[in-house]
Amino acid sequence: MFGQKTGVGLDLGARWIKLVALEKKGKKLSLLRTGRFIVPMEERGKEEFGNKLKLFFQSLKLKGMRVTTSVSGQASIVKKVIFKAKDEDELEKVILKEAKQNIPFDMNEVVLDYQILKVDKQERAYEVYLVACKKEFINNQMNWLSKAKIKAGCIDIDAFAISNVFEFNYPEEKAKTVFLFDLGERQSIFSVYSQGELVLFREMGFGGFNLTNRIASYLGVSVEDAERVKLNGGIELDKEQRKEIFKSLEKEIENWLAELRKVVNFYKTTYSQFGEAEKIFLSGGCSSVLGIDKKLSEEFEISVDFLDPWRKIELNAKFFDAKYLDEIKYQMVTATGLALRGVL
Repeated sequence: MFGQKTGVGLDLGARWIKLVALEKKGKKLSLLRTGRFIVPMEERGKEEFGNKLKLFFQSLKLKGMRVTTSVSGQASIVKKVIFKAKDEDELEKVILKEAKQNIPFDMNEVVLDYQILKVDKQERAYEVYLVACKKEFINNQMNWLSKAKIKAGCIDIDAFAISNVFEFNYPEEKAKTVFLFDLGERQSIFSVYSQGELVLFREMGFGGFNLTNRIASYLGVSVEDAERVKLNGGIELDKEQRKEIFKSLEKEIENWLAELRKVVNFYKTTYSQFGEAEKIFLSGGCSSVLGIDKKLSEEFEISVDFLDPWRKIELNAKFFDAKYLDEIKYQMVTATGLALRGVL
């Protein structure tokens, strides 16, 4: 049924569950499956969540396939650290011994991993991304997947997955410095990618839910109805209501820009050797509302493009509706990055 190599990425977002399956045959990479469904946060961990996830996976005919999923937020920490070691075998021992100096969690309560970024053989130095995630969070996530009869092959970090998508789809941009901004439901990720390296990233505690919440508060309606208003439909509003809601949402986005300015200023003062960013690549389910791309361009005086996760991936018109794929693709960036780990 499947090709030479298949990668399945499962993004367990705050509102949407998103899946992308990629198939590699020779040098060709194609989209095999994709889908999404909504599960409110209050349903996570309940029996019905596992059942919905199981039915979703079965409906995409991926039974038996291992998935790559991800973690982010307060449950994990990622730090760039330089360790001295003569080879990779010694590096692993050094990391296990010295990691506690860089991780603010109890080492008995975390799962530790690392990714090598650079190697200086002359200095016997390894620059790595050191990753620690709370065991409780991973166990909960594995429990959800177990109840859904889904096998996990790997757990990644959201920022790494987004970076993978950029590297694969925009090889002509890899030597430049760019910003990657993924605007999620309750969390957004701002990254700096330069000269083939993920220089830094920040997980930021805002997203589409902030906009929805402002609408719900102003109109005195449910979050579900407010979401429909945000997406231009569902409730009839008069001209004055629309004007006031728009002002409130503009104010919220100004708050986001203020937070982004802090990160950009930190980058400029700390990593000046990488130079000015030439472009912002925008993604996420909320990336297309209220002209956020134009606001980013004006704020940072830089061009903004949307990060297309399937730019270099074949999309078979026989199996997929082009209009639907175009509608959801910016929401599927993280899931695609997770799937890429299984095929590259």
